[in-house]
Order: sequence, then structure tokens, then C-alpha cells
Amino acid sequence: MSLTQSLTSGSKYRKNEQARIALIKAASWLVQSGIQEQMGNSSGAFYTGFDSVQRSHIHPSSLSTACSIITLLYLDRLLPGGYRDMLADSAASWLVDECWDPDNGGFYSYFYPDGSNSETITVNDTSKVLQAFVCIFRDIENTYYLTAANNAYLFVKDSIEENNGDKLLLSENKWIWHSNNHRSLSQSKSVIGTLSLYEFTENESIRNLSNSILDKTIVEIEILANSQETINPETISYTLDAVDSLLVGAVSLENQRMLDHAYKGWSIVAKRLKEEGGWSSKVQAQYVRDGYLLESLGMLPEVYSLEIENTLEELLKKTIDTPDIHQYGAIADTIDNGKVLASCVSTCYVVQALSLADGFANAEDALLKDKLII
Repeated sequence: MSLTQSLTSGSKYRKNEQARIALIKAASWLVQSGIQEQMGNSSGAFYTGFDSVQRSHIHPSSLSTACSIITLLYLDRLLPGGYRDMLADSAASWLVDECWDPDNGGFYSYFYPDGSNSETITVNDTSKVLQAFVCIFRDIENTYYLTAANNAYLFVKDSIEENNGDKLLLSENKWIWHSNNHRSLSQSKSVIGTLSLYEFTENESIRNLSNSILDKTIVEIEILANSQETINPETISYTLDAVDSLLVGAVSLENQRMLDHAYKGWSIVAKRLKEEGGWSSKVQAQYVRDGYLLESLGMLPEVYSLEIENTLEELLKKTIDTPDIHQYGAIADTIDNGKVLASCVSTCYVVQALSLADGFANAEDALLKDKLII
């Protein structure tokens, strides 16, 4: 039986009314809270979040906007109706019009209140934008977005093959490449975007690049699995990003080795969560979502079921119930300065985890076969 067939036939029916209620609240927040700007140069953009203390939105970003586009289109699969595709179209237009740097080919990470850009372009942000363009092209068939996706791909390809870096920073009027210590893990998330584009172009060079990245990712997973060193929160996050990409690669390329290492990477995180806890909403949501996906593919030992349910319960407690349109239904997350933020990206991740927790029909197929996983 192929991995695609096992995904469809092996998905376990779940029912969780609390998860469904939280999902509907989060879906409403994305559409109705004002987290998406409707006016000015930032019209269409999604803010990073809402700060309840300052009573203001935090700068719009390419990552929050790309994740929101994908999540809106995903929600349209689960709960058809409304005008989510129009909101996604508006968001995608902002990415092209305001975030793209034609000189470098990538997309700026975020913008300040005065309209100036961050002078930072990362492979991960641009890869997520690439994925968002392909997802919206699939839905509204506007070739404008397929062209934009190709532009984003060229930046990702060059950054990995030629510069071997993770992000570009503008310093003294010069763009300089920077890298982190787990480059193969951090770059692995780009595979979701590249394989999404391959689906429509059938360009073998895109497939080959995706395979090459995932081969390096597998090596990194093996190193982590055999390491005795403490794994820091940043590495945990990168590892789950790698799990996401290995899951997509396994299903898209029918590759059991990728699936085996997706499980191996996920189990590394499971051990750390059990020992330490206290991880961010995004990490918890990825852990839950990817655990359910591994279960659907027949890869998850039953011993992990209770741990996933416990983490889900913690996530549900992070749903903001304050009667404030700017926050109600969002997922709370703590940012670097200790502030609690109604977080856009975390809310998007949690939506996907909740959809699997409540057993929405075809959720697994939409996430992995149609690559709507964020």
C-alpha cells in the first residue's frame, strides 16, 4: 500500500467538541478581529499579533501573512463558505506589491509602523511565501501568483545552492548572508514550498533540490538522535519544521525513509517535551498536529496518545476568552520581552492541530497531499 493510500485509509476517527469550538473561534479571529489590515500601504497584510497592554497590533510580516493565506484556504476546505479566498487574495497581493525585493529576489520579513522594511530577508519566510503563492494559485488559478512563486523559488534555490545561508541582512548598504548552527534543519522547511511548486511545473530540478535538502535533513536528524547534548528551544523548533517537511516529502515522493525519519525527529521532540515542558504554543501545536499525522500514516506507537492529548489540553487553555474583538478566539503566546501576545502565526498552527483533534474529514489529505501544512 502506498503512503498516500495509507494516509487516506489509516486516519483514525476522532471527536473533540472543545477542539471544534476553539477552532471556530480561531477561524473567526483570523477574519473578523482586525488582524488583517484593510487600509493604506499595508492593506491585505496580517499583523504578527495584538498586544493587549499597548492596545495595538505588532508590525505586519511576510510570515504571518503567508501562514494566514494558507490557513484561510485550509479552513475553506474544512468549513466551506464565506469570503476567505478574497481575504487570501488581498494578502497575497500585499506580499507581491510591498514585500518583494526585486534586486535580491526574496521577501522582506516585516515592516515598521512608519512603513520602512526590516532590511532582513530569510529563506524560511520566503519559502513560506512561495508555498502561499502556490496554494492560492491552486484555488483561484491566477498565473500572476505562479510567476511570483517562481521568483521566490529562485531566491530559495540560490540561497541554498550558492550562498548556503539562512538570511540576508542589510548592513552599511551591503547585503550580507548569515547562517545558524543547524542550517540543514532550518532550511528543510523550504521543501514544502518547493514541492508545492513542483506539483504544477514538473520541473525535475525542483524535485532534485527538494530531495537534496531532505537528504541533508535526514543526516541532521540522525546526529540529533545520537547526541547527548541538551537541545535548546530553537533547535526543537527547527526539528519540528524538519518533521513537517519530511512528512510532506514522504507522501509526495512516496519515500518510506523520509517517513521513518519524520517519526525519529518527532520522537526526539516528544522526549524533550515530556522532560521539560513549557514550550511555545507554536511548538506545542506542531507536536500535536504532526503526532496525529504520523498516527494517520500508521507510524505512531499508542504510548504517545496520552501525551498528545495532554499537550492538546494545554493548547486549549491558551485560547483567549477575553471579550475583546482584537483577541477573542486567538491563541496566546509569550514573546521575547515577556509580553503575552494574541499571536497570528501560533493561531494558524493551532487551527491545524485542532482540525485533526476533532477529526475533520479530509484534513490529513489537505495538509499533506495538497501541502496546506504550515
